[in-house]
Amino acid sequence: FSLALLLAGRPGGQSEAVELYEAVLRVNARHTIAHYNLAILLASMPGRQADAMTHYEATLALEPEHAAAHNNLAQLLIGQRGREAEARDHFAAAARLSPTTAIYRFNLGAALTRWPELREAVADYAGLPRRGGIEASVVFKGRLLLEILGLV
Repeated sequence: FSLALLLAGRPGGQSEAVELYEAVLRVNARHTIAHYNLAILLASMPGRQADAMTHYEATLALEPEHAAAHNNLAQLLIGQRGREAEARDHFAAAARLSPTTAIYRFNLGAALTRWPELREAVADYAGLPRRGGIEASVVFKGRLLLEILGLV
């Protein structure tokens, strides 16, 4: 396992590292760290994103509260047509599970801006009047976001 970590970081060592992680998983298919590390490695290799998603999903099946796996899986899903909502849900899970990790919240916000219904709803309310120095549209946007995420 440690050898796989070393090989993954060396030029040309990725294929060997993949083989070692796969060997670990043949012995113990429930090795969460091996699934997660293999997913990271595969995601960095051309043409291996689908395999990476499989291992991120395996990681989450074993450890549903793995915020980084949610975030990384979402990053792979966001570019796939028809899977934007799934990506958004994984970004939301990462942000909920690790609320102090700014990149997870940033990624969630970026994913939400790609959601046409949200953009249209926010545009409809953008012209609301100011109240006490706070734009009502900002209050609405925050409330809408919380509702979308199921937090209210």
